[in-house]
Amino acid sequence: MTVTSSKNALMKHLTRTRGFTLVEIMFAFGIFTLMMWSVAHSLVYSYAVLEIQEQRNAALAHCQTVLSTMRDVSYHTENSPDCTGGRPDFPCVLLNFGDGFPQSLDGANAAIRARYGSFFSLPEQEYQIDMVDDSGDPAKSSVVPNQNTNPVYVTVTTSWLGPRNHRYSVNTTAAITSH
Repeated sequence: MTVTSSKNALMKHLTRTRGFTLVEIMFAFGIFTLMMWSVAHSLVYSYAVLEIQEQRNAALAHCQTVLSTMRDVSYHTENSPDCTGGRPDFPCVLLNFGDGFPQSLDGANAAIRARYGSFFSLPEQEYQIDMVDDSGDPAKSSVVPNQNTNPVYVTVTTSWLGPRNHRYSVNTTAAITSH
């Protein structure tokens, strides 16, 4: 074989156009499909995480709004009609607010919905308000001034039904005083 003929054979082999076999195409398509599935799954998961985080932020904001409302009630309420018999307004008005706050809006009348509806924006949202003293005992109001709880440690917990019907909850705590 001469150098020219081997050179021509090599050039002919290198310039020959050849397609992919069916096995190569199927293998490449399988890899592409697996990559696209992974990307789609990641996007769906990211969306679910984002939705849960938005709901948690909203729930935390609601808890903080309840605490802020309780502070306003305790600082700006004058002579509550529910706190009579010589009991000071603090912590009586605070305890009354907590007792009157609905756990949920299920079955609530129009007046309750109008007053507290802005606190309930998440699916099947519920609240629990706990008020305790320094030692963790329930807060109390008394006609004897030194038997009143001051400060009152308030924990507002809210729970709601999130994606995939999981129940989520957040809480926040603050100390509210008469001063």
